Amino acid sequence: EVKVKSEEIRVYPNPNTGVFTISRSGGNEKAEISIYNMLGERVFQNTLNDASTQIDLSKDAKGIYLYRVISESGELFSQGKFIINK
Repeated sequence: EVKVKSEEIRVYPNPNTGVFTISRSGGNEKAEISIYNMLGERVFQNTLNDASTQIDLSKDAKGIYLYRVISESGELFSQGKFIINK
């Protein structure tokens, strides 16, 4: 069972050109973001320390990507998808 915490994650702009911002509200705990392409391959992973973090995937192919934000304690904060449209 995956426990979901109440924290809002926004990815904007969406769609984007591969450069976008992830913002968090409602939590100070460190979290880790993982981004996957539609083949299930992880294309990005990093720690989110701040309220907003800019990510550059402009070298990756256009298409639909999935993200998961997980807390240090292993709880799922948020998951969703965004589109890179160059």
